[in-house]
Amino acid sequence: MPKKILLTSLLLILLIILICVIAIKFYPQKNNNDNNTKTSVTVNLNSNNEISNSQTEGSLGSHQCLSKFRVEKGVNYSGGPEILKTDSFQTFSSGAFFGKIKGYSPEHNKQFAAFINQLMQEQKVLTYIHLRADVCLYNQDLLNPENGASLNYYVEHYYCTNHCQTGNFEIRVDLDPSGNFVGYRKTTK
Repeated sequence: MPKKILLTSLLLILLIILICVIAIKFYPQKNNNDNNTKTSVTVNLNSNNEISNSQTEGSLGSHQCLSKFRVEKGVNYSGGPEILKTDSFQTFSSGAFFGKIKGYSPEHNKQFAAFINQLMQEQKVLTYIHLRADVCLYNQDLLNPENGASLNYYVEHYYCTNHCQTGNFEIRVDLDPSGNFVGYRKTTK
């Protein structure tokens, strides 16, 4: 009798573990069936790779987005050629990054947001920790007082540890007059 109880208990434990593994494996895929899943193209680009300030592309969190896209583990961005070339580019596990635009001139400021979007979509700039992120460019200053540019992004990322959840943070990217840019994460409250 004790062997039968032990064997039944072990089978129940294995069954529960199997159900949990299956649920974790397939739950994120079920949620990916919304309309934004494979949308990796920034719609508010005009023919010069500029992001328009005149219209919004929906919202994310409490922000109206000038451009909005999803970055997802295992989904490769199939965009066009590089918008701007870099002399150097470096990223860190903290989410910070920096680089220098090759042959920079102030006219490149108009393409700066599309360039940073492309780096995020190509996953050269990390926007998610585990599974995916929705990214919203909500503010751009293309000619700040120092003759550079600045961009502000709001990011919601989806991750699973013991259970699946959503976190958020902001990314600020600054460009100086010599073509050097730096981006860093800021936690939101």
